[in-house]
Amino acid sequence: MATTMQRHIEVDADVRKRIMQELGITEGGLSLALNYKRDGKEARKARALALELGGEVYCTIPECETIHDADGKMIQVFENGARLIIDKGNSEGRIEHNGREVSVHYHVTINMLAGLQALASSL
Repeated sequence: MATTMQRHIEVDADVRKRIMQELGITEGGLSLALNYKRDGKEARKARALALELGGEVYCTIPECETIHDADGKMIQVFENGARLIIDKGNSEGRIEHNGREVSVHYHVTINMLAGLQALASSL
């Protein structure tokens, strides 16, 4: 199971052909560039051109169940049994795994959520 967010750029087949022709790269090289698996000069050019030609960046993250309860908590349950519990009243976040508390985080913001989710899903 993937434990971190993965990015990729999607473009249609005509745009892929155009990028390969303009930059003189192979289908495999373009695929590596658009999936952020290669980061050289040509890969950066390919991504920039893909975005100029209407490509869109997508992010894939591990799936988890999310519950918003009546007590003002958001609880996410991950495939590995970890739970991320955010108290929306005081912005405190807790990560539990196998019934024990792993970590506590204070003043949790939306920007911090992806990092906490990655931590919980990697246990």
